[in-house]
Amino acid sequence: MGFALLSLVALSASAQDTLKLKSGSLKRVQILNINDESVHFKPTPESPNAFYFAKSDIEEIWFGNGKKEKILHPELTEEELKLKATTLLQTNAHLKKSKNPIQVLFDSNLLVLSEINPNDNKTIGTSKTYDLSKVFAFQPVSYRTGDFAFLNIVIMVRENDSANWEQQKLVLAIDHQEKAVLLLDVLKQLNEMLNQKNDPKK
Repeated sequence: MGFALLSLVALSASAQDTLKLKSGSLKRVQILNINDESVHFKPTPESPNAFYFAKSDIEEIWFGNGKKEKILHPELTEEELKLKATTLLQTNAHLKKSKNPIQVLFDSNLLVLSEINPNDNKTIGTSKTYDLSKVFAFQPVSYRTGDFAFLNIVIMVRENDSANWEQQKLVLAIDHQEKAVLLLDVLKQLNEMLNQKNDPKK
């Protein structure tokens, strides 16, 4: 399947491709690469900038050569999504203005993030707790120069165990732009799943 997709990309290199998103909208793009989890593209062949879509956001790919490819969407469990988020956060993410790694702990709806000293693996400062069932906004990935991006999530947070919950913006610096897109997608899926579990009528 992967080889076939890459071949289609090569054949359509001189034509504009179209992504049919799950939302129903169509995006005219120039596909650069397709892998297991994402599509790498330019808005136009002449564009100097390239971006990513998570495959889970795509319903179908219409290649410029007339070929079509339907995207399959395997359903992940809550635990599988949490494991994926943990891996992405611990291997690619840093808290704003920090280069230190992050320690991740999930507890039901709650996401606990701790900054870790890479020299002794001890926690730096106080861990913060975020309620993934109470997200007010997932802002689009903020692409930066080089293979770097920021994620901005407006969410309920508790600064420490004795503090009150308050609305804040969680800012994550991500080392690879593709990983930022995938992390945002996983967190959105978790948010939707947790909300449905807490309110089955949704």
